[in-house]
Amino acid sequence: MTPKGVEESTKGNMPKGEGPNTPSTESKTPESVSKVSPEPEAYTKETEETAVQKALSAAGRVSTDTAEATRLLEAAKQTQVNLQTEQKRWQDDRDEASRVAVAEDSEALKSLNEQIRQRKVGEQQAEERATMDAETATHQTKVAGDLETIRVFNRTERASEVAVAKGGDDPKAVKSLLDSILKLAKDDTREAMETVADLLKGRPDPLLTVSGKAAGGKMTEQQRLDKLYPSMAKKS
Repeated sequence: MTPKGVEESTKGNMPKGEGPNTPSTESKTPESVSKVSPEPEAYTKETEETAVQKALSAAGRVSTDTAEATRLLEAAKQTQVNLQTEQKRWQDDRDEASRVAVAEDSEALKSLNEQIRQRKVGEQQAEERATMDAETATHQTKVAGDLETIRVFNRTERASEVAVAKGGDDPKAVKSLLDSILKLAKDDTREAMETVADLLKGRPDPLLTVSGKAAGGKMTEQQRLDKLYPSMAKKS
C-alpha cells in the first residue's frame, strides 16, 4: 500500500493532462518526409493540352510569321517536358524520404519498395503507350499526306487529258480550261471533268457525220490531230 503522501506527490509531478503509462495518440509525420518540398503541379494530359492550346492560339495570332509560330509550339513542348521532369524529381525525393522513415522496419521497407516498384512499372508502361500512340499518329498523318499527294497528282493528270482533248489548238486555251476543270469539277472522275469542259465551251463537241466532218463547221478531234501531225494524217 502506497502511503498517502507519496501517492499525492507522484500525482503532483505528472505532466498536466496525462496519466501514468498513457501513450500519445497524435500522428506525426516523419521528419525526413516532412522536409520534402511541396508537390509541384502534377503533369496530366489536360495540362499538356492547355499549354498546347495556348501556344496554338498565340501561333494563330502570328500565323504570318512562321518562325514565331514554330517557336511558340516548341515552347509548349518544352513546358510539357519541364512539368514531367519536376514531377519525377519530387517523387524520387518523396520515395527516398519514405525509405528513411521506415529504414528500421524491414517489413515496412520491403512493402514500400514493392509499392514504388509497381508504380514505376506502371509509369513506364504508360510512357511506352504514349510514345507508341504518338508514333502511330505521326505515321497516319504521313500516310494521309501521301494519299492526298497521289490523289492530287491523278486528278491533275486526268484533268490535263480532258483539257487537251477539248481545249482546242491554243495552248493558252488548254491551260485556262485545265485550271477551270480543277476548280469546278465536282469530283475526280473523267465524267465530271468532261461535263465542266463541255459547259465552258458552250455545248458538247458536235456530232460527226458519216463522212467524218463536224456539224457546224468545227474541227473534229481527228482533224485537230491531223493538223498538228500532218505527216501522220490519214489520206482521204
